[in-house]
Amino acid sequence: MDDRRLSRRAFLSRTGQVTGGVISLGVLGTAGKALTRQASKPSREFVSFTEQQGLTIEAMAERIMPADDQSPGATDAHVIDYIDRSLTTHNAEDRPNYLTGIDLMDKASETAYGKKFIDLTVDQQVELMTAIDKREPPPGWTDTALPSQTFLRLVIEHTMEGLFADPQYGGNHNEIGWKMVNFPGPKAFGYDPPFGAYDANLPEIEYPPFVPYKGPGKQEQPSKKRK
Repeated sequence: MDDRRLSRRAFLSRTGQVTGGVISLGVLGTAGKALTRQASKPSREFVSFTEQQGLTIEAMAERIMPADDQSPGATDAHVIDYIDRSLTTHNAEDRPNYLTGIDLMDKASETAYGKKFIDLTVDQQVELMTAIDKREPPPGWTDTALPSQTFLRLVIEHTMEGLFADPQYGGNHNEIGWKMVNFPGPKAFGYDPPFGAYDANLPEIEYPPFVPYKGPGKQEQPSKKRK
């Protein structure tokens, strides 16, 4: 097994350590040494976000699942495209929380560093995201209706969806997420174990012939009157 598969499989196995299936930054930070590059910032158009909002979520997703010297990350997998599109469809109810959360993230960032989140260094972004993953929100996070931890966990959840969902939904570009776990991709007739244990060949089971119950408590049907 090569180092890339080992590091990513180790990362995925650690996700099971988190209560309730929620992935935390403490787990994600052990996946490998993140590259010190930030998400690219060309002129971009989004359907659910302004350019600044979309780039903020893209930067957060890259900190959650960063590229390292052996594997691509969330930016390479186009996770932001999945999140952006999903907020107009099956995740539409989460869009208000995203818009509020991005605004609060920038306020917290400006309070701590004097800059918006996308203008921070990678290390500063990690520090701020670690700070908001607490019960007590950092200075600048003033909306108690949307706890900072709740917002971060929402972005983490959707980052994972964008990384491993079918590419037709906008993320998992070039099947990057599937390649991390050696998943073969969709098959018209199901999957071989272990991806589909239900596809394994099982022995046929012979059932005994049906015999009506006639024991105690069995109500007898009224007999027909004889002519």
